[in-house]
Amino acid sequence: PVNVALTLAGTYTLPANVERAVIVNGTVGVNLTGNTINNVLTGNDAANLLNGGAGNDTLNGGNGNDRLNGDAGDDILNGGAGADTLVGGRGNDTYFVEGFVNGFSPDTVVESANGGIDTVIVAGTFRLPTNVENLILVGGDSINFDPTNLATLPTNTAFLTGNFAVAAGNNLNNTITGNEVDNALFGEAGDDTIFGGAGNDGILADPGNDLVYGETGNDVLFGFEGNDFISGGEGDDLIAGDQGNDVLVGDAGNDAFFAFSPAPFDLSPSEFDVVTGGTGTDVFFLGNSDNFSPSYIGPGYVVITDFDPIIDRDSFVAPGLSANYSLNLGASVVGGAALDAQILYQGDVVAIVQDSTDVFLSLDFVFI
Repeated sequence: PVNVALTLAGTYTLPANVERAVIVNGTVGVNLTGNTINNVLTGNDAANLLNGGAGNDTLNGGNGNDRLNGDAGDDILNGGAGADTLVGGRGNDTYFVEGFVNGFSPDTVVESANGGIDTVIVAGTFRLPTNVENLILVGGDSINFDPTNLATLPTNTAFLTGNFAVAAGNNLNNTITGNEVDNALFGEAGDDTIFGGAGNDGILADPGNDLVYGETGNDVLFGFEGNDFISGGEGDDLIAGDQGNDVLVGDAGNDAFFAFSPAPFDLSPSEFDVVTGGTGTDVFFLGNSDNFSPSYIGPGYVVITDFDPIIDRDSFVAPGLSANYSLNLGASVVGGAALDAQILYQGDVVAIVQDSTDVFLSLDFVFI
């Protein structure tokens, strides 16, 4: 590659066939524009204006308050230190930014609608700006969690206490990836895919048909509205589907499941959930995750695919009096040809244990 070093202030445009430019004078900002090939433009400690032009460019701002314009192409924009403005332009762009401090990031990311599939990479806490799809947390930075650190977070955050790296999406279909520390991840609107990574994470997917993966650690995973798929991964997880037709998978660990909607009597005819506990001693709560009341009167029900009270020592926790519950062990309703155990509340089917009748109200249930 052909490189140039710029030592004077001014405005420069790279000539043809020059790939790289570095501003070596550290005291004066430079206005630097690339050419039509793939450029690497690097600023200094002053305030620089870097324009990538055509091509898949890499723009490094340095330590000043810089403006980086990627323009066309799949660009990488790294503001460095300082309060930087990063404008990706057309193409699938990647932004490296600084995390939130006292509720704000020093960096501003600007993307236009339909400007490509864009990604922000940040060490610490961040909320995705408008028109950016993906967010990746790196490093081990975390903050003492306070919902005011990111304005207008969901109100159901009481379970989040301690230090977290906090990330929030936007109204698009986001992919959010956590790091190795404890994360608090919020999908917000859209059909989101969220990975907790290592650490004991709290994930609130919020409205939309979401995919949630807790991965390693003891995680708290909420789907809320929409038809969600939630996988706990390794660790002892609490998994709540709430509204929608949800699929909940515990995988390894001693997991707890809430499949029902938090709104009383809100299991609509279309709300049918499927829960697979996986290995470990799992607890299936036959109530909602809000105030744990019997909110499931209606045609819907939850199917438990692998209830095992003998080896795994799985169990149920149910609200209300045991006299309100009964079992029907004489029908094959779901799964294979084997008989299923239907669990009824006041005569209404609220849960089905698939392909097993090894269920006893007196042995496998705790009523509270």
